[in-house]
Amino acid sequence: SNWGIVASNAGDPRNAIELYDRVQSIYTQNGTDPATHPVYSFNRARTLEQFGRFSEARAGYSQCEAVSNEQRAPLARVYCLLGLASVSQAMDDVTSAADYLATAASLAGSPLPPDYPAAPRMNIMRGLIAAKQGHLQEARGSFDAVIDNSKAAHISNDALYARARLNLQEGKLAAAEADARRMLALAQEAQGSLPHSDRTGTAWLVLGEVLQKQGNAPAASRAFHDAIDNLSSTVDPQHPALLRARELSAGS
Repeated sequence: SNWGIVASNAGDPRNAIELYDRVQSIYTQNGTDPATHPVYSFNRARTLEQFGRFSEARAGYSQCEAVSNEQRAPLARVYCLLGLASVSQAMDDVTSAADYLATAASLAGSPLPPDYPAAPRMNIMRGLIAAKQGHLQEARGSFDAVIDNSKAAHISNDALYARARLNLQEGKLAAAEADARRMLALAQEAQGSLPHSDRTGTAWLVLGEVLQKQGNAPAASRAFHDAIDNLSSTVDPQHPALLRARELSAGS
């Protein structure tokens, strides 16, 4: 299970899912229902979301949230609710995402303790939902808070990607490029000796979009090629990021 977490954070959700499936098999052989372990359920659902199997991820998060509630494990329940918010916004269901986030925030309490474990994920979700609702400055403040304070590379990576896209939306190309290159450096460091990483691929994708808007077509084309190379080896063939990379590469 811990190996699965490492694989996911290194940008290899395909391998992480295989590892979680092995964990599930071990639980079953031992006569244990894996669904009764909310931490395992959350990590598997998070990896399914990362891979692009959103419906399965949502089902996993829902199961995790129900079990956490039954077991009176409020922090685990907050994480699962944030997972439900994340996958809902990925599926363009912003209303449900906002409802899940509100429930998670209510459980966490107000004001939120500065060292609350789920605070970075909560801030990223606040920012993503605010951006989709058109509240761009609120979104930027949420992303900035994570980038300035998070010590976890994969969390910083997610916040940098979100802020880079926001900068692109607002036409702040220099800032978008800086975020994309910083994201790429973090992703490649976490990737280590792995041949491919979905996080590296996503970083190349957003950097390619920046370069394209800057008028650097050759560099953008190379970035899209690198995005496809990484994403096609690590995520579902219908993952939105991979589809976008292919579309932009074809038009470059």
